[in-house]
Amino acid sequence: MVYHTSDGKKDKVVHKCTPPDHPDKLPPVLSNNERETHSNFRYVEADLNPPTVNIIIPQEGFLYILGREVALLGIQNLTIVIGPITVVAEAFDGESLAVSNESGIYEVDFIIDGILKNTTDMQFEWILDEPLLFKHAINIVARDFERNEAIANMDLWIFNF
Repeated sequence: MVYHTSDGKKDKVVHKCTPPDHPDKLPPVLSNNERETHSNFRYVEADLNPPTVNIIIPQEGFLYILGREVALLGIQNLTIVIGPITVVAEAFDGESLAVSNESGIYEVDFIIDGILKNTTDMQFEWILDEPLLFKHAINIVARDFERNEAIANMDLWIFNF
């Protein structure tokens, strides 16, 4: 449940509960007494719409060497990476694209072969620089503040020693 109140300058969101894993990310909870003293509260329905997430780099169908896109392979679903690469995602929730958590994106997870490698709430990128050979699956999971999820997937062939 989310409440909105006006402080005369702009609306602020007050969440009824704070997630235990990141209590610093949400404003403090208002007690029932505090809620009753504010006559300008209005109830807002919970956000049930998932965010959107896309993998920007690497792009499907390209060859990357040392993080640089060097050639279009022309083969659908084939991406080859030689050396380290910065994996970049874009995520948005609602109207605008996010480059930080200002749009309602709570966090973005970078997962390789089912193993969580990085979680971020600011820059949606991660440097993939670990020894990997052959085909691997990248999953990027974006969560909004209501914990709705979206997932972007990509298989790639990587040769990084």
